[in-house]
Amino acid sequence: MRRSPASTAAARSRRRPSRPRAKVSTSSNASASSPLSGSPRISDHCASGGLELHDNRHLVVDSAMRTNVPGVFSAGDITDYDGKVRLIAVGFGEVATAVNNAAVHLDPDAMLFPGHSTDNPH
Repeated sequence: MRRSPASTAAARSRRRPSRPRAKVSTSSNASASSPLSGSPRISDHCASGGLELHDNRHLVVDSAMRTNVPGVFSAGDITDYDGKVRLIAVGFGEVATAVNNAAVHLDPDAMLFPGHSTDNPH
């Protein structure tokens, strides 16, 4: 049975999007997850971890997306650094950078390669 375009759109609008979750890991053996999207005060979630905040709402990161807490990386709208541009496309690039640098942090023998699948990582 085929649905009409109107019923398909209505069904889509009833679906709830999943909440993004921030994964915080203090070691390769321990991790905790906390929802940050839509939170009225990000600082409430981050203050106990000692994370450096800018304007009490953005996590300060370096070019490898590292926070001031060793082993904690961040990407997307919650981050802040000099020259930050708040665009969705920028957030996607930041995630690739953060994940690859986190992998090297967890396994120093891993190769840092936040490139394209068509690139040859030597």
